[in-house]
Amino acid sequence: MVYRQDQTKDYGHGRIEEREYTILPMMYLSEYKRDWKDLQTFIRVNATRYLADGKIETATRYYISSMPLKSFRKTCFAIREHWLIENGLHYKLDVGLCEDACQIYRGHAAENLGYMRKIVLKLLNDETTCSNGIAIKRMKAAMSVRYLRKVVGF
Repeated sequence: MVYRQDQTKDYGHGRIEEREYTILPMMYLSEYKRDWKDLQTFIRVNATRYLADGKIETATRYYISSMPLKSFRKTCFAIREHWLIENGLHYKLDVGLCEDACQIYRGHAAENLGYMRKIVLKLLNDETTCSNGIAIKRMKAAMSVRYLRKVVGF
């Protein structure tokens, strides 16, 4: 059987995460070729997370890709980078700006507030005199006009 495997290991935020990538070429599942234009590979990612409290979490995720089997390292990198960006943004929006707690859904309000949160997140990220996280910077800006002016830039 023709396939490729790769492994990665990351440390951070009090946990260790190991990932095992298995990439199969389209020839093994050719019946799906007609349903997916440019389908080249199927990818399975087995992830194991070792948490600081001793718990172990496992997850298996599946992907399809238009990248050929010979680019399997690029495919693994692309999957990891996508989740780094996705998780980083959503984590900051949820934890720092309490996005998930917002109950506003009328008309375009949720979309408009989403854009506003991203602008606020950008402004808070760009402010470098305070090394605290987004949630603390947000609270500091709410309680200090001087700091708020520094964040907004005037």
